[in-house]
Amino acid sequence: MKKIIVRKSTFRPISLLMASIILLLMSISVQSQDMEPQYGGVLRIGILTDAASLGDPPALRGYQDFIIMNTTVESLGRYDENGQIVPYLAESFTEDVEARTLTIVIRQGINFHDGTPLNAEAVKWNLDRFAEVGRSEFTGIESIDVIDEFTVQITLASWDNTISAATGAIAGPIVSPTSFEENGQDQARINPVGTGPFKLVSWERDVMQVYERNEDYWQEGLPYLDGVEWHIIADPVTAVAAFSANELDAFISLPATYASDIEAAGGIVIPQTNGIGSAIIGVVPQSANPDSPFADVLVRQAVSHAIDSEAIVDVFLNGAGVATNQWALEGNFAYNPDITGYPYDPDRARELLAEAGYPDGFSTSIIAANRGNTPDIATAVQGFLAEVGITVEVDVMDFAAQNEHVVNGTWPGLIMFASRVEADPALTMPRVLASNGILFAPGMAHPDDMEALFSTVRSEPAFDAKVDIIHELQRLAFEEHVLINPIAITILLQAKYPYVHGDGFNQTHAANWTPETTWMEQD
Repeated sequence: MKKIIVRKSTFRPISLLMASIILLLMSISVQSQDMEPQYGGVLRIGILTDAASLGDPPALRGYQDFIIMNTTVESLGRYDENGQIVPYLAESFTEDVEARTLTIVIRQGINFHDGTPLNAEAVKWNLDRFAEVGRSEFTGIESIDVIDEFTVQITLASWDNTISAATGAIAGPIVSPTSFEENGQDQARINPVGTGPFKLVSWERDVMQVYERNEDYWQEGLPYLDGVEWHIIADPVTAVAAFSANELDAFISLPATYASDIEAAGGIVIPQTNGIGSAIIGVVPQSANPDSPFADVLVRQAVSHAIDSEAIVDVFLNGAGVATNQWALEGNFAYNPDITGYPYDPDRARELLAEAGYPDGFSTSIIAANRGNTPDIATAVQGFLAEVGITVEVDVMDFAAQNEHVVNGTWPGLIMFASRVEADPALTMPRVLASNGILFAPGMAHPDDMEALFSTVRSEPAFDAKVDIIHELQRLAFEEHVLINPIAITILLQAKYPYVHGDGFNQTHAANWTPETTWMEQD
């Protein structure tokens, strides 16, 4: 059996502000180690966007789905501080490259909230459902077999070097088959029945989710909290005001422009310092429609030249981001140092538009979700494109409406882009860039050279050869075909008051936290 090689992803601090925050967190961490956890209290967390689904794992897509889900539905694996998957509900993952198998041994003595046992049959049922939907992260499955009461084996049609990560985290959330089948898929999405430390009590869509302590939780002595409340507050100004008024104990996915307000209120801001689970943002042109101006790569190149990414980072990300020309942070193995991209050059943008047959420019639109500073960034893009002759109408809509365009590829011109940056983009890039991707992909062209590489990047057993393929995918996607106009990799920020401990916010992956070990100092 081949040993899995783990490569660490590094992240360079982006400002003195971030460095001071990290030092503060280290100090608080030391203090927390000297304190005994206390029981009691209800943790109130603010978030800008509600989850779309919680109890139907194949329907989980957005960042907010995964981080809220962790409250009640647990996964076979969890991310460690390097963005690698380690077992959680699973006791072990064993890969056999030659046999093309992943063997999962499941922890014993765990029950779902409905009292039914977590066992191999339950895990197989969950993984079978995920395989059936054909999501790009979990394909090429030849069979999923129960070996014994607590062992499941996945056999692949060909080797996939992302199988442990895909199984542990993406397909890994495990819900009760009994409750799902009794209540149906629609109810499962809004009534999650997992193994987690808290049980859902109520969910008022786009307002609040309320959870109570799971008294039969499988980890003895946990959780510490009596409950958790997720408060959905779409307006960041209102959310920050609620935090400042002590109506919230924590705030997830804080726009960087409000970091000073949080600190002024006595809170602390926690950056995602390793970049894993942070977001790449940019613009996606409608390249799938042959009648769109953006079907021409010269126009897509012009868009990249027209956008001043550094200015957007400085003005709208408040330093909590890095301008980028690809889907990776410098220092990660996936970063291709040979990519030049299309630096800010409005004169060159105008030349490319003229070459493409648009010397006087054209009119189009850009869709932006009404959350965080996305509309502001879209307006900045509008201004930059106007300078080169492209007249853009900004169409701001709620997240659900925007997501319909993302999933179906129906945006007419441009759409704001955001997707997670993972330790291994071989798992996540196909979600967007491959023809079977689930986000943005229906509105993109799918060049044959990229499709061929997507079919081999995950089957390559040699790490160095895999890195070469990823570097080539970066070049093709962002330099040759320009399927996305990248702007920046943002550094996601979480906020909390110093009396909140053990939460794990931004410590391993931006979409993860540790609700079972979270506790609050009691008066």
